[in-house]
Amino acid sequence: MEQDQFRISFSLRGKILTIVVALLLVAIGFLNFSGIILFTEDKRAYTYQAQATEAALVGKEVDQIVSLGFEGLKSLLKNLNIRSLNQKANRSRIDALISNNKVIERVGLFWINPNSGKWDNGLLSKGTTPKTDFLSQESLALLLPQLNSNGFAFFNASTIDQGARLGMILMDQKSKKDQMNLSAVGILPIQSLAKDIQESEVTLTDREGYLLFDKRSEQLLQKKYLGNHPLFEQTQKNKFAKGATEYQVNDEAYLGSYTKPGFGLRVLVQTPWAKAMRATYSLTEKFLLLAGIAIGIGIIASVFFAKSITAPVKRLYDATKEVAKGNFELNIKPQSKDEIGALSSSFNTMSKKIVELIEESKEAVRIENEVAIASTVQQTLIPTSEFKHKNISISSHYESASECGGDWWGFFTAHNKLAIFVADATGHGLPSALLTASARSCFSVMQKIAEENPEAFLSPADMLSYANRAIYDAAQGNIMMTFFAGVLNFDTLELRYASAGHNPPWLFKKTDSGFQLKSLVARGQRLGENLELKECEEKSIQVNQDDLLFLYTDGIMEGTNTEGAQFGKKSVRKIVQSHVNHKPKEIIDALMKDFRSHNGTKPFDDDVTLAVARIHGSGIS
Repeated sequence: MEQDQFRISFSLRGKILTIVVALLLVAIGFLNFSGIILFTEDKRAYTYQAQATEAALVGKEVDQIVSLGFEGLKSLLKNLNIRSLNQKANRSRIDALISNNKVIERVGLFWINPNSGKWDNGLLSKGTTPKTDFLSQESLALLLPQLNSNGFAFFNASTIDQGARLGMILMDQKSKKDQMNLSAVGILPIQSLAKDIQESEVTLTDREGYLLFDKRSEQLLQKKYLGNHPLFEQTQKNKFAKGATEYQVNDEAYLGSYTKPGFGLRVLVQTPWAKAMRATYSLTEKFLLLAGIAIGIGIIASVFFAKSITAPVKRLYDATKEVAKGNFELNIKPQSKDEIGALSSSFNTMSKKIVELIEESKEAVRIENEVAIASTVQQTLIPTSEFKHKNISISSHYESASECGGDWWGFFTAHNKLAIFVADATGHGLPSALLTASARSCFSVMQKIAEENPEAFLSPADMLSYANRAIYDAAQGNIMMTFFAGVLNFDTLELRYASAGHNPPWLFKKTDSGFQLKSLVARGQRLGENLELKECEEKSIQVNQDDLLFLYTDGIMEGTNTEGAQFGKKSVRKIVQSHVNHKPKEIIDALMKDFRSHNGTKPFDDDVTLAVARIHGSGIS
């Protein structure tokens, strides 16, 4: 024997290096990835917590400023003499409000039409800036719905020279003059708002989403509308006073938190994702550097490790060439006491065992061939699947769970009678198949007797008694067989039957209202248990034209699916009853179709044998 030429395209040393490097990459990559993910999640949670604290602090400060301003303006409107707003006393009240209130630096009084939004451009004012820049007519029109709904509204009063300012309008809906309401406007300085917050972007809006304050000076004076901003939309959807979310604006990711301090105001705190994760990116770079160093060290170590393994393996490879030439008497001296050394010792033993294995393989092939021959022979013991007679039609199906089976069924006719049998040996395989051959031989002898002497035609109980002796002598009580035997007289349509522990066949008797099921139950012990068959009960029943006889073994009812559930007697009976008017072959086809669907792709648990006979009539043999 010559060894096939094998060309090595990828050496063992190269494979070891590749595997070691791959393992290092997987391990280090997994650790890096896990670490980065954990750090990112931790950083996200920390950012949310910090933003929530910042939003709460800013919200508290806003609430304090607005509350003081609101109470001041409310008190002013309550104590004014609206009949003569230009009186000196009213001016004194405005002076006192600005002096005593810690947050209001400027006050103005106006008559505002709640329907049109028109105003009188200021009756009285007091403060640090001219009265003409309180609020434009266009801005007032935008605030009018809030004034009518809530009685107050806010606007962005920030300027370049004075910085962040919050404007508040308070309308006295009870003070009317020519369909106009008296309103007070206060300017509240908020340039110190969020001064201690460094990383986050802080924004203050009213309930409609109009910008009132922004920590970024370039955004402060824009006085823009933020109603469609994702974070503001979240405040509108969420009924809670605070919350957090992650979103994108102009393809840039943000982490955002918010709080609702009161007066319909919204404090929005957001941090760009890239800014929040700067520490994570720095950590990722360090992880990659460490991974590169670890992989370099692993490659150097694996080079020396691979060499210690490949040298002994090469010696083993050379030894295989000698075995291929037929030299089985090899003696490779182990170079080490590790697994490679043990492999060398095992190779010495293996080469000496090859001859024994070759002989054992020859024997296994011989046995396999004999089993195949036995399976072929057994198939000849089973009748053909279709039998036609003037008095009866029989269709059958036999399928073994292994190469050889333990099921058997058969029949023969002699003169005016038909003998029919079905049997099931314990287990399946070659021993059970041999037992079915013994049973078949016994019934062949009884067929010969019945054909030559009509008067000597045996009863079903006598047939089982003779079969018991043949099976007992063949198996010596080691293998038993359940058996059903029936004899149908074509002239009288009387069916006599006996059973040796076999599943009772079913007789579907035709009536005016349909078919009635009868189980052909008869007591009797299994064949092959004892030398003599005891207590074998024989019964008879009258059959009629179109009656259906159904014989089977338990392989179909006890067959399980992949989940261990049996097909069951109910399923078999339901299928047969639903097809009882059909031809015998159609009944078997329908039954096997459902059973195969139940069984799936796995092998059968046991042999399956079915026989269906339709009675045609009497008087014709």
